[in-house]
Amino acid sequence: MRSAGHIFAIVMLAAGLASAASESGWTLVRQEETPRVYAITKSMRTNLNLAAVVLACEQIERRNSVQLQLYPSNQEPILPAGASSEDMKDEPRAELAIDENLFAVQVAFGGDYAIVMDSVDGDLPVLSTKLLEALEAGRSLRLRFDLVREAAGQPASFDGEVEIDLQAGEGAGALATVRRECPRR
Repeated sequence: MRSAGHIFAIVMLAAGLASAASESGWTLVRQEETPRVYAITKSMRTNLNLAAVVLACEQIERRNSVQLQLYPSNQEPILPAGASSEDMKDEPRAELAIDENLFAVQVAFGGDYAIVMDSVDGDLPVLSTKLLEALEAGRSLRLRFDLVREAAGQPASFDGEVEIDLQAGEGAGALATVRRECPRR
């Protein structure tokens, strides 16, 4: 269960996403009252209702978790342009590539954002050390999603995509800071 202080911090973070993510590339944001550190960026190219991509250090039940969080630009879940929440699959899937190296990931929706993860720590969604190292060293990140139900008889296909420059702005330094300041306990 999240504390009232943590919920307030999430609300404040969500409110600041549009302005922080409007900068070119990754921006490191510190929230002293929590204390938390985030790296925020916008996508270079997407067909999703995506306002910001956040590499976040989350603390849940005294355990730290580095998460890749996707914040929508409206009140809908993350979806391709023209789709509505009624069109969403019960079990969406995702694919993540860093410089053409594929990583097996899952996508989970909850609250105001989606989480992309490749591992769990107990019940906490996390990014593995291998994926975090690839994010820091990589040049570009591509996420593809299969979010919307296909018409009867049609095969599953990716319908959403996001491309992110991992070096833009504060780039690898911001990503490394989040990782360094979020030790697993």
